[in-house]
Amino acid sequence: MFIIGNAGLMSKERHEKWPKIIEELRRNDRLGEGLPIVCQNHPNVTNIISDPETFKIMAPNGGCLAPCGRVMPCGHTCPLSCKFIWIWIAIMNSCDTVDNGDKNSSKDPIVRS
Repeated sequence: MFIIGNAGLMSKERHEKWPKIIEELRRNDRLGEGLPIVCQNHPNVTNIISDPETFKIMAPNGGCLAPCGRVMPCGHTCPLSCKFIWIWIAIMNSCDTVDNGDKNSSKDPIVRS
């Protein structure tokens, strides 16, 4: 269970309930600095989120900062960061290709995010 709030402020409440709960959490080392999140695609990647901006930075597409690496329908590897599958579905058809002028090389992907 997660209780989101300011423990310092809650422990100063006039009611006896919150100060007792906060003290019990402290005594058992159960207070944290933020909400732990784990990437569903890379379960070894965890982050502590303490505010909305941190979430936007650490999980910009709902996944993590690791490269996506999935092969798109066009055959190119997705150059974006890790994302949840629903976001992946949204960009599945968003790859255009551009000929880089070299007859011996493949076309380079241009991905719209």
